[in-house]
Amino acid sequence: MEDGPIFNSERSSFKLPLPNSTDLSMSFICETASRLLFLSVHWMKDAKHTGLKSSTIESLMKSKWCDVFVLGLMQCSSSSSIQLGPILNSINDHLISCNRMGELSSSKLTSVQEEISRLLQISLLFDTAKLSSIEYAYLKLISFTSSDLPSPHSVSSDARSTNQVACHELYDHLLSSWPHSSDDSSLEESDVLSTSSQSAAIERYSRLLQLLPTLRYGRLLYIEIRAYVTLDEILSLDGPYGFIRLFWSNSSSLD
Repeated sequence: MEDGPIFNSERSSFKLPLPNSTDLSMSFICETASRLLFLSVHWMKDAKHTGLKSSTIESLMKSKWCDVFVLGLMQCSSSSSIQLGPILNSINDHLISCNRMGELSSSKLTSVQEEISRLLQISLLFDTAKLSSIEYAYLKLISFTSSDLPSPHSVSSDARSTNQVACHELYDHLLSSWPHSSDDSSLEESDVLSTSSQSAAIERYSRLLQLLPTLRYGRLLYIEIRAYVTLDEILSLDGPYGFIRLFWSNSSSLD
């Protein structure tokens, strides 16, 4: 692992290249989702400064890619890179049309509409929390390396170590974000500021960690992608445009 904190403003950068389109067709939505999935997977895969071995990253990705994807979705939605509400409304309208044409059962429609509602609720929680890019980066790494899913294999030592470091550094980052005493402050003033900063950091830390369990409900926008592209294919690609070419060569008409 490199010296200094795992993430800074440069290392936490996460920018989604959007398709050149202004409509919200299913083709646009699925291409946007595929680009977000590619960006999310390779953002984590290329994060050499995390201290994770390449073999550990690829192993964890098979079970944790959806967490990284949903966090990326929330981040892009919060930064207004994508308009999640209108996108989900378009998906809902498309599914209703499929149901009317007999291409989707009513029970399946109801199930997906419930998922859409949950995803909007998750988005509202993240929007209200107003996370910074560094906070998003640490949450991605903490969720990615956590042993919160049943697995026949034990969690690797580098994943456990990285998770501990990420949790510690996130708290330190939050603590440093609050006002501290100046050189001319009295001892009493310094104690008050220190206690206040610690309380604020703990409250913020707790609020951020409580967002992670909501990721289990974010299983909607990447469903179409997995129907056309496997995770192994995503992991083997070197750039987003290669991924888009693969996605479109394997898919049929989506509209």
